[in-house]
Amino acid sequence: MGELRIAANLTISGDKAYMYGARNGGYPNSCVWGPNPGLITTVGLAQATFQTDGDDPFEVYGDIDVQGKVVNNARFGVQKPENVMKLSTNPKSGSGVWFSKGGLLEVDAEVSGSATWSISDDADAVISIKADCTALTGDVDISKGLLQIDANFCTTGDLTVEGVNNHLGSDAGSRVWVAREKSASFGGSCE
Repeated sequence: MGELRIAANLTISGDKAYMYGARNGGYPNSCVWGPNPGLITTVGLAQATFQTDGDDPFEVYGDIDVQGKVVNNARFGVQKPENVMKLSTNPKSGSGVWFSKGGLLEVDAEVSGSATWSISDDADAVISIKADCTALTGDVDISKGLLQIDANFCTTGDLTVEGVNNHLGSDAGSRVWVAREKSASFGGSCE
């Protein structure tokens, strides 16, 4: 398993830079690469801040379990149908972008901050919210794919859903699904 372990507060920044995690392949010079999903962890009270310098964002994508305390002021997500990125274990925050252009971005830990949530490019693109995230201020933009909410989700940001829902199948359009007895709120107050 490829692993990036951070034992002190650290800022990783760049312009047109990326980190890529791949299962059973990928690029051997990538920061998190190996036969299993990559792993980003922080030790103790450490926190990793991913920061974009310039107009082209620093991007972290692929098969990665992001367990550490992370501030995302860049872009984190999945680009291919076979990719799974998990946000797990410790809280996440930031002002960047959480995205799925194909594959699954699974949120298993609390996320806060003003980052945008973006689902696009592929009807099978999914962001799955499995942990309460109720202190958000970022927008949610869905141009193709599914926002699946299995916990309580609240953002004061706007919800934009483009396209037509053809209901089921690979040609399905943009969808928002909220589990029974859970709540999703967009554009109002999160109190």
